Amino acid sequence: MNRPIGEILPIIFLSQLNAKYTRNPESVSYTSQRHIFLIGHDGSVAITFIKDDDELEALKLNVIQTINNAIAYSLTHNKPLDDLVEKKKTLSPLVLYESFRSLEKLDCGECGEKSCFSFVAKLYNGERDIHSCPYVDTAIVERKLRPITFYQPRARIKTSSVVAVAALASVLVRARRAFLGVPTVPPCRPLDERLYNRPKLHPLLG
Repeated sequence: MNRPIGEILPIIFLSQLNAKYTRNPESVSYTSQRHIFLIGHDGSVAITFIKDDDELEALKLNVIQTINNAIAYSLTHNKPLDDLVEKKKTLSPLVLYESFRSLEKLDCGECGEKSCFSFVAKLYNGERDIHSCPYVDTAIVERKLRPITFYQPRARIKTSSVVAVAALASVLVRARRAFLGVPTVPPCRPLDERLYNRPKLHPLLG
């Protein structure tokens, strides 16, 4: 993909755990499943620690889905995100630890760590899952780590609603293509899949 996507980078930043957002140059980085992802404002993407081509293909789909979700969110939400971005940028293990200090079973060790702060530090870095702690309010912690979620609860759709849903999906597809500045006909792939030689760091999109 060779079109700027800077305006959706704050959305990606707010939707990913342990993400970092920089403005010069504008980019977002985050860790997921032991990989570090870096997405630039120009649409360039790099990923670390790729085992083989099969894993590369799976990770490419992951990035494509993340970017498409962010585009869809930007088209359906008009709320300014500056305050959320600045608040998350100030988040640190010490700030996150405040959600644990009032626990009745502080430093209980049931998560496998020696202390709650040790758990929080690894949670902040993406090394632990919040659900490993049986006592903390996971919803509060997750809202601090990830103010935006793309999760949509499953629901049964009545037959009479199928046409309306299909029409809405068509509108979103056209809107996303308009956002990217690409023609609606013929259909085009959302991202450029050109690859270069793959060292430890893998540029995906040129």
